[in-house]
Amino acid sequence: MHLVGRGVVTGECKRRDRGLVVTGAALGSQRLFAFLDRDEVVRLAPTSYTHDHAALRELGPLVALNAALEVDLTGQVSAERGGGGRSARSGGRSTSSAARSPPTDAR
Repeated sequence: MHLVGRGVVTGECKRRDRGLVVTGAALGSQRLFAFLDRDEVVRLAPTSYTHDHAALRELGPLVALNAALEVDLTGQVSAERGGGGRSARSGGRSTSSAARSPPTDAR
């Protein structure tokens, strides 16, 4: 919200949905939802669109942004468990990996 509002994230460099920030979900505060309601740059789309392999390939090189819940002293990272319980489900890793791969019917 802050980066879009300040013009840092614009979506202008993408080949698909140029000028838009597309997401499949939004969780947050009333302030976030008010921002999403009035902002014309952000587009909410179903996961059938946001996770479509062909659509993701059109974007060009992908960069995955993930969060770590816990990091131990050896550098091992947990992104799905924290504080003794499960806090997330597996997400877009498999989708982004598949989108980077060529189609299986390529000749």
